Amino acid sequence: MRRALAVAFVVLVSSGCGAGEPEQEAEGNATCVADLAQAIGPDPEVRGATWSPDGRRIAFSAWNGRQTRIYAVTLADCTVERLGPRANLIAGTMDWSSANLLAFDGTAPGGTEEGIYTMDSNGGHVRRVTDGPDLFPEWSPDGTRIAFVRGGYAEATDDEPSPAYANRNVWVANSDGSGLRQVTDGRWHGSADWSPDGQRLVSDSDPGVVEIGVNGKDRRVLLEGEYGGPSWSPNGEAVVVAAELGLGLAEQGQPPVAPLDTPLAASPEWSPDGEWIAFTDGENDADVWVVRLDGTDLRQLTTVG
Repeated sequence: MRRALAVAFVVLVSSGCGAGEPEQEAEGNATCVADLAQAIGPDPEVRGATWSPDGRRIAFSAWNGRQTRIYAVTLADCTVERLGPRANLIAGTMDWSSANLLAFDGTAPGGTEEGIYTMDSNGGHVRRVTDGPDLFPEWSPDGTRIAFVRGGYAEATDDEPSPAYANRNVWVANSDGSGLRQVTDGRWHGSADWSPDGQRLVSDSDPGVVEIGVNGKDRRVLLEGEYGGPSWSPNGEAVVVAAELGLGLAEQGQPPVAPLDTPLAASPEWSPDGEWIAFTDGENDADVWVVRLDGTDLRQLTTVG
């Protein structure tokens, strides 16, 4: 995940964010925080954080009091923009591709028509590309394929046959939904992400973080322990994970996992240039944060008021 982070991070200016005057950091950089309750509605229930291809915005989903929609916060001035979808869908977690398309897990009201959807970054051309209990889409680096996890909705049993999709496994499809295939075969995989060369996938599973070829072969354990949302850096030199008390970084995907001084974190994603990590605060009301990979310059980008 992903592409170059522009100079928007160098100076963050508060403009229409409902956060008052920007505070001065020790470095002299101004920061701002977008008030989502003011911009979107009460109790927005933020999920996910994904970078735009140019690194200028971070998208997330949030409840606006009526529906869950996808929004983006602009780093330069903290403005919040609704992206979509225009269709009557409940949007979940999402990922922004190098081709400027968004993929998200969605359902129609009432829980029907569940699957992975794609749309233009302006909310148009919404298309359902999978049909199933599918979550956490992740674009391949070249934007031609989508990895996701399917299942985990029913309790797995030893009965034969087990309930359909009781287990959660990693699947891959082409961007139009063709070429659908199951990659893993196990009880539980929390999410999936791509290696920088697009040949392998990384997932949080049992006994920990595992990597496996897109063809389902050559599975290997990278990290043992309870970690979530693993993601390879764009240069392939490190894996970031959501650890027990915050983010953790493992060089070459191998232990030890070095903790970063962050709030309890979820859904970490690398900036396009690999210099920053975006994540949502896993405690209380989720907000969008960014931090440098060395743990410095921790910044809260949104608040729920």
